[in-house]
Amino acid sequence: AHQVHHSSEWFNLSTALRQTSTGAFLGFPFYLPMAIVGVPPVVFGTVALIDLLYQYWVHTELVRKLGWIDRVFVTPSNHRVHHGQNDYCIDRNYGGIFIIWDRLFGSYAEERDAEPVVYGIRKPLASYNILWGNLNVYAEVLRKSLTAKTFGAALRTWVDPPAGRGAALVHLDTQTVRRYAPTASAKIKNYVLLQYALLALATLYFLANHDGFTMSAKIIFAAAIAASAMSLGWLLEGRSFSRHFETARLLTIGAAILIAL
Repeated sequence: AHQVHHSSEWFNLSTALRQTSTGAFLGFPFYLPMAIVGVPPVVFGTVALIDLLYQYWVHTELVRKLGWIDRVFVTPSNHRVHHGQNDYCIDRNYGGIFIIWDRLFGSYAEERDAEPVVYGIRKPLASYNILWGNLNVYAEVLRKSLTAKTFGAALRTWVDPPAGRGAALVHLDTQTVRRYAPTASAKIKNYVLLQYALLALATLYFLANHDGFTMSAKIIFAAAIAASAMSLGWLLEGRSFSRHFETARLLTIGAAILIAL
Protein backbone atom coordinates (compact mmCIF):
# COMPACT_ATOMS: atom_id res chain seq x y z
CA ALA A 1 0.00 0.00 0.00
CA HIS A 2 2.93 2.35 0.69
CA GLN A 3 3.76 2.10 -3.00
CA VAL A 4 1.37 5.02 -3.58
CA HIS A 5 3.79 7.28 -1.71
CA HIS A 6 6.92 5.97 -3.40
CA SER A 7 5.56 5.94 -6.95
CA SER A 8 6.03 9.71 -7.13
CA GLU A 9 8.87 10.58 -9.50
CA TRP A 10 9.26 13.98 -7.83
CA PHE A 11 10.48 14.73 -4.33
CA ASN A 12 8.92 17.74 -2.62
CA LEU A 13 6.42 18.55 0.12
CA SER A 14 3.53 17.42 -2.05
CA THR A 15 5.11 13.95 -2.13
CA ALA A 16 4.61 13.76 1.63
CA LEU A 17 0.86 14.21 1.08
CA ARG A 18 0.74 11.40 -1.46
CA GLN A 19 -0.59 8.64 0.79
CA THR A 20 -2.49 5.41 0.29
CA SER A 21 -6.24 5.13 0.79
CA THR A 22 -5.97 1.52 1.98
CA GLY A 23 -3.45 1.95 4.80
CA ALA A 24 -6.09 2.46 7.48
CA PHE A 25 -7.72 -0.86 6.57
CA LEU A 26 -4.60 -2.98 6.12
CA GLY A 27 -2.07 -1.36 8.46
CA PHE A 28 -3.75 -1.78 11.83
CA PRO A 29 -2.69 -5.45 12.44
CA PHE A 30 0.94 -4.31 12.65
CA TYR A 31 0.09 -2.02 15.57
CA LEU A 32 -1.99 -4.54 17.53
CA PRO A 33 1.01 -5.86 19.53
CA MET A 34 1.43 -2.37 21.02
CA ALA A 35 -2.16 -2.49 22.28
CA ILE A 36 -1.64 -6.01 23.64
CA VAL A 37 1.41 -4.99 25.70
CA GLY A 38 -0.49 -2.01 27.08
CA VAL A 39 0.78 1.06 25.23
CA PRO A 40 -1.78 3.80 26.09
CA PRO A 41 -3.70 5.15 23.07
CA VAL A 42 -2.71 8.73 23.96
CA VAL A 43 0.98 7.75 23.84
CA PHE A 44 0.55 5.96 20.52
CA GLY A 45 -1.41 8.88 19.04
CA THR A 46 1.06 11.51 20.24
CA VAL A 47 4.11 9.65 18.93
CA ALA A 48 2.38 8.92 15.61
CA LEU A 49 1.47 12.60 15.19
CA ILE A 50 4.99 13.80 15.99
CA ASP A 51 6.46 11.23 13.59
CA LEU A 52 4.02 12.23 10.85
CA LEU A 53 4.69 15.96 11.21
CA TYR A 54 8.45 15.44 11.32
CA GLN A 55 8.50 13.29 8.19
CA TYR A 56 6.51 15.86 6.22
CA TRP A 57 9.38 18.35 6.24
CA VAL A 58 12.09 15.94 5.09
CA HIS A 59 10.49 15.61 1.66
CA THR A 60 12.50 18.32 -0.07
CA GLU A 61 15.47 18.77 -2.39
CA LEU A 62 16.10 22.32 -1.19
CA VAL A 63 17.94 21.24 1.98
CA ARG A 64 21.28 19.61 1.25
CA LYS A 65 23.50 17.65 3.66
CA LEU A 66 23.55 18.80 7.29
CA GLY A 67 26.79 17.39 8.68
CA TRP A 68 26.53 15.63 12.06
CA ILE A 69 22.73 15.94 12.03
CA ASP A 70 22.65 13.49 9.09
CA ARG A 71 24.37 10.92 11.31
CA VAL A 72 21.71 10.99 14.02
CA PHE A 73 18.41 12.16 12.55
CA VAL A 74 16.42 11.44 9.41
CA THR A 75 17.14 14.45 7.21
CA PRO A 76 16.14 15.39 3.66
CA SER A 77 19.41 13.91 2.41
CA ASN A 78 18.80 10.60 4.18
CA HIS A 79 15.18 10.42 3.09
CA ARG A 80 16.01 11.19 -0.53
CA VAL A 81 17.92 7.93 -0.56
CA HIS A 82 14.87 6.11 0.83
CA HIS A 83 12.83 7.36 -2.14
CA GLY A 84 15.44 6.49 -4.78
CA GLN A 85 15.40 3.66 -7.28
CA ASN A 86 19.18 3.75 -7.77
CA ASP A 87 20.85 0.45 -6.92
CA TYR A 88 22.38 1.84 -3.74
CA CYS A 89 19.02 3.27 -2.58
CA ILE A 90 16.94 0.09 -2.61
CA ASP A 91 15.73 -0.97 0.87
CA ARG A 92 17.65 1.77 2.66
CA ASN A 93 17.01 4.46 5.32
CA TYR A 94 13.72 3.29 6.80
CA GLY A 95 13.89 5.55 9.87
CA GLY A 96 11.14 8.06 10.58
CA ILE A 97 12.93 10.45 12.96
CA PHE A 98 16.21 8.79 13.97
CA ILE A 99 18.57 7.41 11.32
CA ILE A 100 20.68 5.66 13.98
CA TRP A 101 18.42 2.59 13.73
CA ASP A 102 19.37 2.12 10.09
CA ARG A 103 23.02 2.48 11.01
CA LEU A 104 22.63 -0.16 13.73
CA PHE A 105 20.75 -2.67 11.57
CA GLY A 106 22.78 -2.22 8.37
CA SER A 107 20.13 -0.56 6.22
CA TYR A 108 21.79 2.88 6.05
CA ALA A 109 23.12 4.44 2.84
CA GLU A 110 24.53 7.92 2.40
CA GLU A 111 23.39 10.11 -0.46
CA ARG A 112 26.01 10.17 -3.21
CA ASP A 113 26.85 13.50 -4.80
CA ALA A 114 28.29 11.70 -7.83
CA GLU A 115 25.07 9.75 -8.42
CA PRO A 116 21.95 11.90 -8.05
CA VAL A 117 18.93 10.11 -6.66
CA VAL A 118 16.34 9.09 -9.25
CA TYR A 119 12.97 9.01 -7.51
CA GLY A 120 10.17 6.54 -8.03
CA ILE A 121 9.78 2.78 -8.25
CA ARG A 122 11.38 0.24 -10.56
CA LYS A 123 8.07 -0.49 -12.30
CA PRO A 124 6.74 3.03 -12.95
CA LEU A 125 3.10 3.80 -12.29
CA ALA A 126 2.92 5.85 -15.52
CA SER A 127 -0.57 7.10 -14.77
CA TYR A 128 -2.40 10.08 -13.27
CA ASN A 129 -5.36 7.86 -12.37
CA ILE A 130 -5.70 8.04 -8.57
CA LEU A 131 -7.78 4.84 -8.41
CA TRP A 132 -5.19 2.86 -10.36
CA GLY A 133 -2.46 4.48 -8.29
CA ASN A 134 -4.00 2.93 -5.17
CA LEU A 135 -4.94 -0.45 -6.62
CA ASN A 136 -2.25 -1.31 -9.18
CA VAL A 137 0.09 -2.92 -6.65
CA TYR A 138 -2.69 -5.23 -5.45
CA ALA A 139 -3.60 -6.05 -9.05
CA GLU A 140 0.02 -6.94 -9.76
CA VAL A 141 0.30 -9.21 -6.70
CA LEU A 142 -3.03 -10.84 -7.59
CA ARG A 143 -1.79 -11.45 -11.14
CA LYS A 144 1.39 -13.08 -9.82
CA SER A 145 -0.53 -15.27 -7.38
CA LEU A 146 -2.98 -16.45 -10.06
CA THR A 147 -0.14 -17.40 -12.42
CA ALA A 148 2.01 -19.08 -9.75
CA LYS A 149 2.84 -22.74 -10.40
CA THR A 150 2.01 -23.99 -6.90
CA PHE A 151 -0.45 -23.07 -4.16
CA GLY A 152 2.42 -22.30 -1.79
CA ALA A 153 4.02 -19.99 -4.35
CA ALA A 154 0.69 -18.23 -4.82
CA LEU A 155 0.46 -17.55 -1.09
CA ARG A 156 4.06 -16.35 -0.91
CA THR A 157 3.46 -13.65 -3.51
CA TRP A 158 1.48 -11.74 -0.86
CA VAL A 159 4.40 -11.60 1.59
CA ASP A 160 7.50 -11.83 -0.59
CA PRO A 161 9.54 -8.81 -1.72
CA PRO A 162 8.34 -7.30 -5.04
CA ALA A 163 11.11 -9.02 -7.02
CA GLY A 164 10.48 -12.38 -5.34
CA ARG A 165 12.18 -14.22 -2.50
CA GLY A 166 15.94 -14.47 -2.91
CA ALA A 167 15.93 -12.60 -6.22
CA ALA A 168 19.07 -10.66 -7.06
CA LEU A 169 18.77 -6.91 -7.51
CA VAL A 170 18.63 -6.03 -11.19
CA HIS A 171 20.97 -3.18 -12.10
CA LEU A 172 19.25 0.04 -13.14
CA ASP A 173 20.93 2.45 -15.51
CA THR A 174 19.57 5.71 -14.08
CA GLN A 175 20.60 7.57 -17.25
CA THR A 176 17.80 5.81 -19.12
CA VAL A 177 15.03 6.67 -16.64
CA ARG A 178 12.50 9.24 -17.82
CA ARG A 179 9.77 10.82 -15.74
CA TYR A 180 6.19 10.23 -16.77
CA ALA A 181 5.20 13.53 -18.37
CA PRO A 182 2.53 13.30 -21.09
CA THR A 183 2.21 16.39 -23.25
CA ALA A 184 -0.79 18.64 -22.63
CA SER A 185 -1.65 22.04 -24.10
CA ALA A 186 -1.51 25.20 -22.00
CA LYS A 187 -5.29 25.46 -22.30
CA ILE A 188 -5.76 21.97 -20.83
CA LYS A 189 -3.26 22.64 -18.05
CA ASN A 190 -4.98 25.89 -17.05
CA TYR A 191 -8.38 24.22 -17.12
CA VAL A 192 -7.17 21.34 -14.96
CA LEU A 193 -5.55 23.78 -12.52
CA LEU A 194 -8.83 25.66 -12.13
CA GLN A 195 -10.83 22.46 -11.71
CA TYR A 196 -8.38 21.09 -9.14
CA ALA A 197 -8.74 24.30 -7.12
CA LEU A 198 -12.52 23.90 -7.15
CA LEU A 199 -12.15 20.21 -6.33
CA ALA A 200 -9.92 21.04 -3.35
CA LEU A 201 -12.57 23.42 -2.02
CA ALA A 202 -15.27 20.79 -2.51
CA THR A 203 -13.13 18.23 -0.68
CA LEU A 204 -12.54 20.59 2.25
CA TYR A 205 -16.28 21.26 2.43
CA PHE A 206 -16.98 17.54 2.47
CA LEU A 207 -14.43 16.86 5.22
CA ALA A 208 -15.78 19.69 7.35
CA ASN A 209 -19.46 18.78 6.99
CA HIS A 210 -19.68 15.04 6.32
CA ASP A 211 -20.99 14.30 9.83
CA GLY A 212 -24.28 15.90 8.81
CA PHE A 213 -24.61 13.82 5.63
CA THR A 214 -26.51 10.57 5.26
CA MET A 215 -24.44 7.51 4.34
CA SER A 216 -25.80 7.63 0.79
CA ALA A 217 -24.82 11.30 0.47
CA LYS A 218 -21.33 10.52 1.78
CA ILE A 219 -20.83 7.76 -0.78
CA ILE A 220 -22.10 9.91 -3.65
CA PHE A 221 -20.00 12.92 -2.61
CA ALA A 222 -16.85 10.81 -2.19
CA ALA A 223 -17.45 9.08 -5.53
CA ALA A 224 -17.89 12.46 -7.24
CA ILE A 225 -14.58 13.69 -5.79
CA ALA A 226 -12.76 10.53 -6.92
CA ALA A 227 -14.33 10.59 -10.39
CA SER A 228 -13.42 14.26 -10.78
CA ALA A 229 -9.78 13.64 -9.89
CA MET A 230 -9.64 10.70 -12.31
CA SER A 231 -11.22 12.78 -15.07
CA LEU A 232 -8.68 15.58 -14.69
CA GLY A 233 -5.84 13.07 -14.76
CA TRP A 234 -7.16 11.59 -17.99
CA LEU A 235 -7.34 15.07 -19.52
CA LEU A 236 -3.66 15.66 -18.74
CA GLU A 237 -2.81 12.28 -20.23
CA GLY A 238 -4.74 13.08 -23.39
CA ARG A 239 -6.89 9.94 -23.25
CA SER A 240 -9.24 9.64 -26.23
CA PHE A 241 -12.34 9.48 -24.03
CA SER A 242 -11.26 12.16 -21.55
CA ARG A 243 -13.21 15.11 -22.99
CA HIS A 244 -16.42 13.10 -23.25
CA PHE A 245 -16.01 11.87 -19.67
CA GLU A 246 -15.28 15.39 -18.42
CA THR A 247 -18.35 16.76 -20.20
CA ALA A 248 -20.51 14.06 -18.63
CA ARG A 249 -18.97 14.81 -15.23
CA LEU A 250 -19.77 18.52 -15.45
CA LEU A 251 -23.34 17.86 -16.60
CA THR A 252 -23.90 15.33 -13.81
CA ILE A 253 -22.52 17.60 -11.09
CA GLY A 254 -24.47 20.56 -12.47
CA ALA A 255 -27.70 18.55 -12.43
CA ALA A 256 -27.00 17.34 -8.89
CA ILE A 257 -26.48 20.91 -7.68
CA LEU A 258 -29.74 22.07 -9.30
CA ILE A 259 -31.65 19.19 -7.70
CA ALA A 260 -30.10 19.95 -4.30
CA LEU A 261 -31.19 23.58 -4.58
